Amino acid sequence: MSKQRGRAAVSGVGLGLVWAVAATIPTAAALPGVAPSLSPRVEQPCDDFDKLAYDPAVGQIVCDGSQWSLSVQPVGVQHIGSPCMPDQINSQFATSDDGYLIYCPGTTGVWGLYQP
Repeated sequence: MSKQRGRAAVSGVGLGLVWAVAATIPTAAALPGVAPSLSPRVEQPCDDFDKLAYDPAVGQIVCDGSQWSLSVQPVGVQHIGSPCMPDQINSQFATSDDGYLIYCPGTTGVWGLYQP
């Protein structure tokens, strides 16, 4: 009879541990069903002036310092501070190598952050 009590006690502890472990493992039903958007959307707030992003609903967007707005379509990638070709001066936007909207004004002849 003492053997049965010993087995019952061991079985009870074993089942209790299995239940405790099973209760702490998350299941798919406990996870949120909708993931948040990973890319910014037009009119969402932002504070990284001239940063470019892509909104699948509208295309190229740029941070205007307070919110994401529609952007011109930049042509190519340029390095800030590098000289512009004559046909690029006052006529072309580009993406900087770190993802910002840049422009080549005739006053400097070099690529820099776009200043509207």
